[in-house]
Amino acid sequence: MDPRGKGVFLTGGAQGLGRGIVEELLSLGAKVLFCDVDVERGRATESELQTQYGADVVFFQPADVSDDEQHKAAFRAAVSQFGAVELCVNNAGIVDEKNWEKVLAVNVVCI
Repeated sequence: MDPRGKGVFLTGGAQGLGRGIVEELLSLGAKVLFCDVDVERGRATESELQTQYGADVVFFQPADVSDDEQHKAAFRAAVSQFGAVELCVNNAGIVDEKNWEKVLAVNVVCI
């Protein structure tokens, strides 16, 4: 699929692999709304990428994907921003063996 001009919703995009995917999609001409639980890093990433790629193609929405309402609100924000989401990347993931229920909620149960 050619991502040029397509609206993309990506979870866990503030840093690491998620940020790398956001950058690659932007470099290929996609428009991306990414969400992340780390609001400070998400806003910083949004600012850096808007400077590099343009303020009209990359957006951050704070959201904890283990919270159904926050996750759905972030997705709705992407639809509102782009008119449609043509690619969804569920990248968010955590490791915390002491809180296995949260791990399952983030890594497996996301919408």
